Amino acid sequence: MDYFMNGRVAGCQGNDRVGMAPHGNYKCAGNDKWVSIAIKTEDEWKAFCKAIGSPSWTKEAKFKTLADRLQHLDELDKAVTSWTVNLGDYEATNILQKAGVAAAPVLNIEGVFFDPHFQERGIFMNVDHPVAGGLTLYDLPWQASGLGRKPARYAPLLGENNDYVFGELLGMGKAEIDKLVEDKVIY
Repeated sequence: MDYFMNGRVAGCQGNDRVGMAPHGNYKCAGNDKWVSIAIKTEDEWKAFCKAIGSPSWTKEAKFKTLADRLQHLDELDKAVTSWTVNLGDYEATNILQKAGVAAAPVLNIEGVFFDPHFQERGIFMNVDHPVAGGLTLYDLPWQASGLGRKPARYAPLLGENNDYVFGELLGMGKAEIDKLVEDKVIY
């Protein structure tokens, strides 16, 4: 939209976002632990400053407004990291979320699997696969009220649903389906 409205071609942004500061992933205490923080409004900035104990750097002129913070992003990121590096990823997340600041731990696949929120939402399902055995798979991460969850099921094996697809849905006879299998058109 920026291109069509203003003729600007967006370049690589990395973790930065136009109009947001701080915005990125910040090192936390522990091995490869990070917290993602996104602050857009002045109210969010004030809540962030209060949540982290209003250290002196938050009152510096170079961080007073969003425009100031955007001009001093490298210094801002270092200052934010000076706070996050002393906390665990979930600890920093909880402090900021309680203050109304968008924050979340940055998780690898193991972290996603054991994350209390994802466990509570039930986004993983255990499935008994006829060839591979027991599997843990992702389910839909969202839920809609009034809609139940479908029972966990593995993806169909190659040719497993031929009778249904070719027979019931496409109206082909058993002999025609068998001929397609024999000719290796389907399996």
